[in-house]
Amino acid sequence: MRRSPSRRMPKLPQPKTDAQKYVCGLMIALGLAALIATAIYCPLLLIVFLGGGLYTAYAFRQARLLRERKRLARQGESICTFARSFDCRARDTWIIRAVYEEFEAAVGFPIRRSDDFVDDLNIDLEDASVLLAPIAFRCGRTLEGMEQNPWYFQVRTIAHFIEFLHEQPSSR
Repeated sequence: MRRSPSRRMPKLPQPKTDAQKYVCGLMIALGLAALIATAIYCPLLLIVFLGGGLYTAYAFRQARLLRERKRLARQGESICTFARSFDCRARDTWIIRAVYEEFEAAVGFPIRRSDDFVDDLNIDLEDASVLLAPIAFRCGRTLEGMEQNPWYFQVRTIAHFIEFLHEQPSSR
């Protein structure tokens, strides 16, 4: 049986986030109320909280600027550029497309096969493993017997991630 082209692969359904927005807004409001109450009773603690908040805002800004620089440097790159860097006759194109689409959405710029999760994408290996299940589901791979996979505990780059999924058994 011939498999349909990867461009016809269904998207992963996205959960509705309206409830998450309300809960997040409520948590921010409660945090501000607690901060005001703390400022009344302990001004030194307020200084510590504000310092931590300013540092966090600075760190988020730096990360956003880094993502923007990478996005501009990779302008013009697409799924086509990414797919051409692999031998598509030897690799499942559904895996290549699913990996590209999920990681591009996660990092906000086009990815390359040589991208290191920690150094290039600023993604912790645990965060990358969170994307493993949805990607495997989309490309029709099962995660059973991962410990026997020769790439288990050796995934450091996007190319390694694709090799790992290629070695997993098909669920179809």
